[in-house]
Amino acid sequence: MGLDLVELVMETEEVFGIEIPDEECAKMFCPRDMIDHIFSRIGRPDGKTPALKFRAFSRFRNACLKAGFGSRKRIKPSTELVELFPRKRRRRGWQRVEDSYLPPKTHWPSLQRPTALKVAILILSLGGAVFLPRWMLPNSDKIFFFIPTIPIGISVVFTALTRSLRSEFPPHLKTVGDLVNLLTDSHPFLFVGGDDAITREHIADQVRAITIRYCKPEDYSEDAGYVKDLGLD
Repeated sequence: MGLDLVELVMETEEVFGIEIPDEECAKMFCPRDMIDHIFSRIGRPDGKTPALKFRAFSRFRNACLKAGFGSRKRIKPSTELVELFPRKRRRRGWQRVEDSYLPPKTHWPSLQRPTALKVAILILSLGGAVFLPRWMLPNSDKIFFFIPTIPIGISVVFTALTRSLRSEFPPHLKTVGDLVNLLTDSHPFLFVGGDDAITREHIADQVRAITIRYCKPEDYSEDAGYVKDLGLD
């Protein structure tokens, strides 16, 4: 199994909350095989229609209340995340909500460095590439060998040093509703109840959404071979 397929299987396991044994992976040659395996594990054709977004929102609101952020009346889908999480408490609060909201090892949006800080790191990296070699090796012919590596090194160092300064939400996350939509799209089965229906169609839609991130959408079909037709290796 190539690296593309390994990543695809790992992402599928995370989304569906299951672990696919290696011996089963070896039998999967196309998306249909993947869908059928998952349906045999968690499928429930009979049941009520799950209200995923409502559950995701309710769970998030409860996690915020538990962490000491907002109130039941204040937390709505339209609530701005920057208002709900004040900057001074944002990093620790965001982590506390994650810990009580999602299972371990489940992807949670990370806070980002402020734009001004990113620009400063870029300027320092480029400036270092210009001035440091001339200062360290003023008369050396080897100066040009060091120039490409200096901005990379400076960027790595300052990125590590400023990790604790990440305090901004990603641009695509403005409101509570944005976060709920992101999580129900990426981890829908975390919000499925014990008496909810999990149809083959639900699973097939999610498998398709995962697979087309690794291939051209127009090439996808349930019977398309992962290697031969979709170009995954």
